[in-house]
Amino acid sequence: MHASHLTRPGLFLVVGLTLGAPAGIATRHLASAQPEPVEASAPSSSSRSEADCEALQERARELDTQAEALAMTASLLHGQLARIGGVPIPWPDDRDPVEAEQTLASRTEELLLERYGEGAPEAQLELYCEEYPCLITFVVPHAVEEQATATERVSRASAELLGLRQFSFTFDTIEVDGELFEVEVLFGDEVLSTDALKRAEVRRERWLKREGYR
Repeated sequence: MHASHLTRPGLFLVVGLTLGAPAGIATRHLASAQPEPVEASAPSSSSRSEADCEALQERARELDTQAEALAMTASLLHGQLARIGGVPIPWPDDRDPVEAEQTLASRTEELLLERYGEGAPEAQLELYCEEYPCLITFVVPHAVEEQATATERVSRASAELLGLRQFSFTFDTIEVDGELFEVEVLFGDEVLSTDALKRAEVRRERWLKREGYR
């Protein structure tokens, strides 16, 4: 706040007293000079503070309304992402991803023995457990796959051996540099939610594209 400085013009007043003045002597009054117009003083600090407060409150209400609208939009987008498998699925609190990966690693060795017998093939086997559930990928030369002892390349018995009561898989014959490979991607668990299944399918397709199989 800037204090106002009001300059008042000098006041000159000559008054002739009439009481007791000798007869014939006129009384003279010199009127004082008229003061210059003075501007209205600025609003007090209290009134300005009140106006500022009301303006800020109104702006805060506007922002709250916008925030609610954005939160609703974000919630809808997250829902859409989940339905198309775009949201990573965290591991359940009662599941240890390290333990799950170790268990699957040992079971996949048993699976290879079951499918190919003692002559274990040169299979490229990878586990991806950074998200739930683990993604299991096999890449096996086609000539070796033709010698598989299993009646089905991916059988229910194989999935159960991996401990996957609910599972999904793809199995494709892929040609790479003139050589045929069997590429299998498998995932599952005891029970998977719809969002987890969809997300795992997205991860599978991304892996196939990244490795050049799509």
